[in-house]
Amino acid sequence: LSVVRAGSRLRSVAATRQNQHSSRSHAVLVLTVEQRLREGTERLGKLTLVDLAGSEKVSKSECVGETLEEAKKINWSLTALGKVIDSLAEQRPHVPYRDSRLTRVLEEALGGNCRTTLLVAVSACSQHYDETLSSLRFATRAKKVRNHAKVNYVYSSDQLLQLVAQLQSDLARARRQITSCA
Repeated sequence: LSVVRAGSRLRSVAATRQNQHSSRSHAVLVLTVEQRLREGTERLGKLTLVDLAGSEKVSKSECVGETLEEAKKINWSLTALGKVIDSLAEQRPHVPYRDSRLTRVLEEALGGNCRTTLLVAVSACSQHYDETLSSLRFATRAKKVRNHAKVNYVYSSDQLLQLVAQLQSDLARARRQITSCA
């Protein structure tokens, strides 16, 4: 928990016309869990929590100077994330993870061996209608992404040698059956 607090303190926040406490950066927390099973196998898990900076229309937020540059970078990374989500949802052969640092960091959490849940915060206020609609459209696209997660195991050297021996035995048996049928 102390790591989360430290990260939160370091997060860039600035006032804009739209939001007094606008986060000017994305936050990513990755927790890795290793479970050692009795027979020597390890089961691995990873939890990635992401808090994205909100996209703001520069004309509405009236950003200038450094805040304007931050807004441009935030909007660029969110656009890149949208392209990745679209590519994954449409199962395209190429997913543009390398278009931004954010999408590179989230590659495994978005298109890897994982389950992903997306929470979208929106405003009921009519002045934020465009941003709310944009967020809901993004969520609708993200909902179309399908991953097939499986449990990750790490085996010991002895276990791998046993597996190789078993597979070699199975292969030899299959070859004998093929030879006897021919």
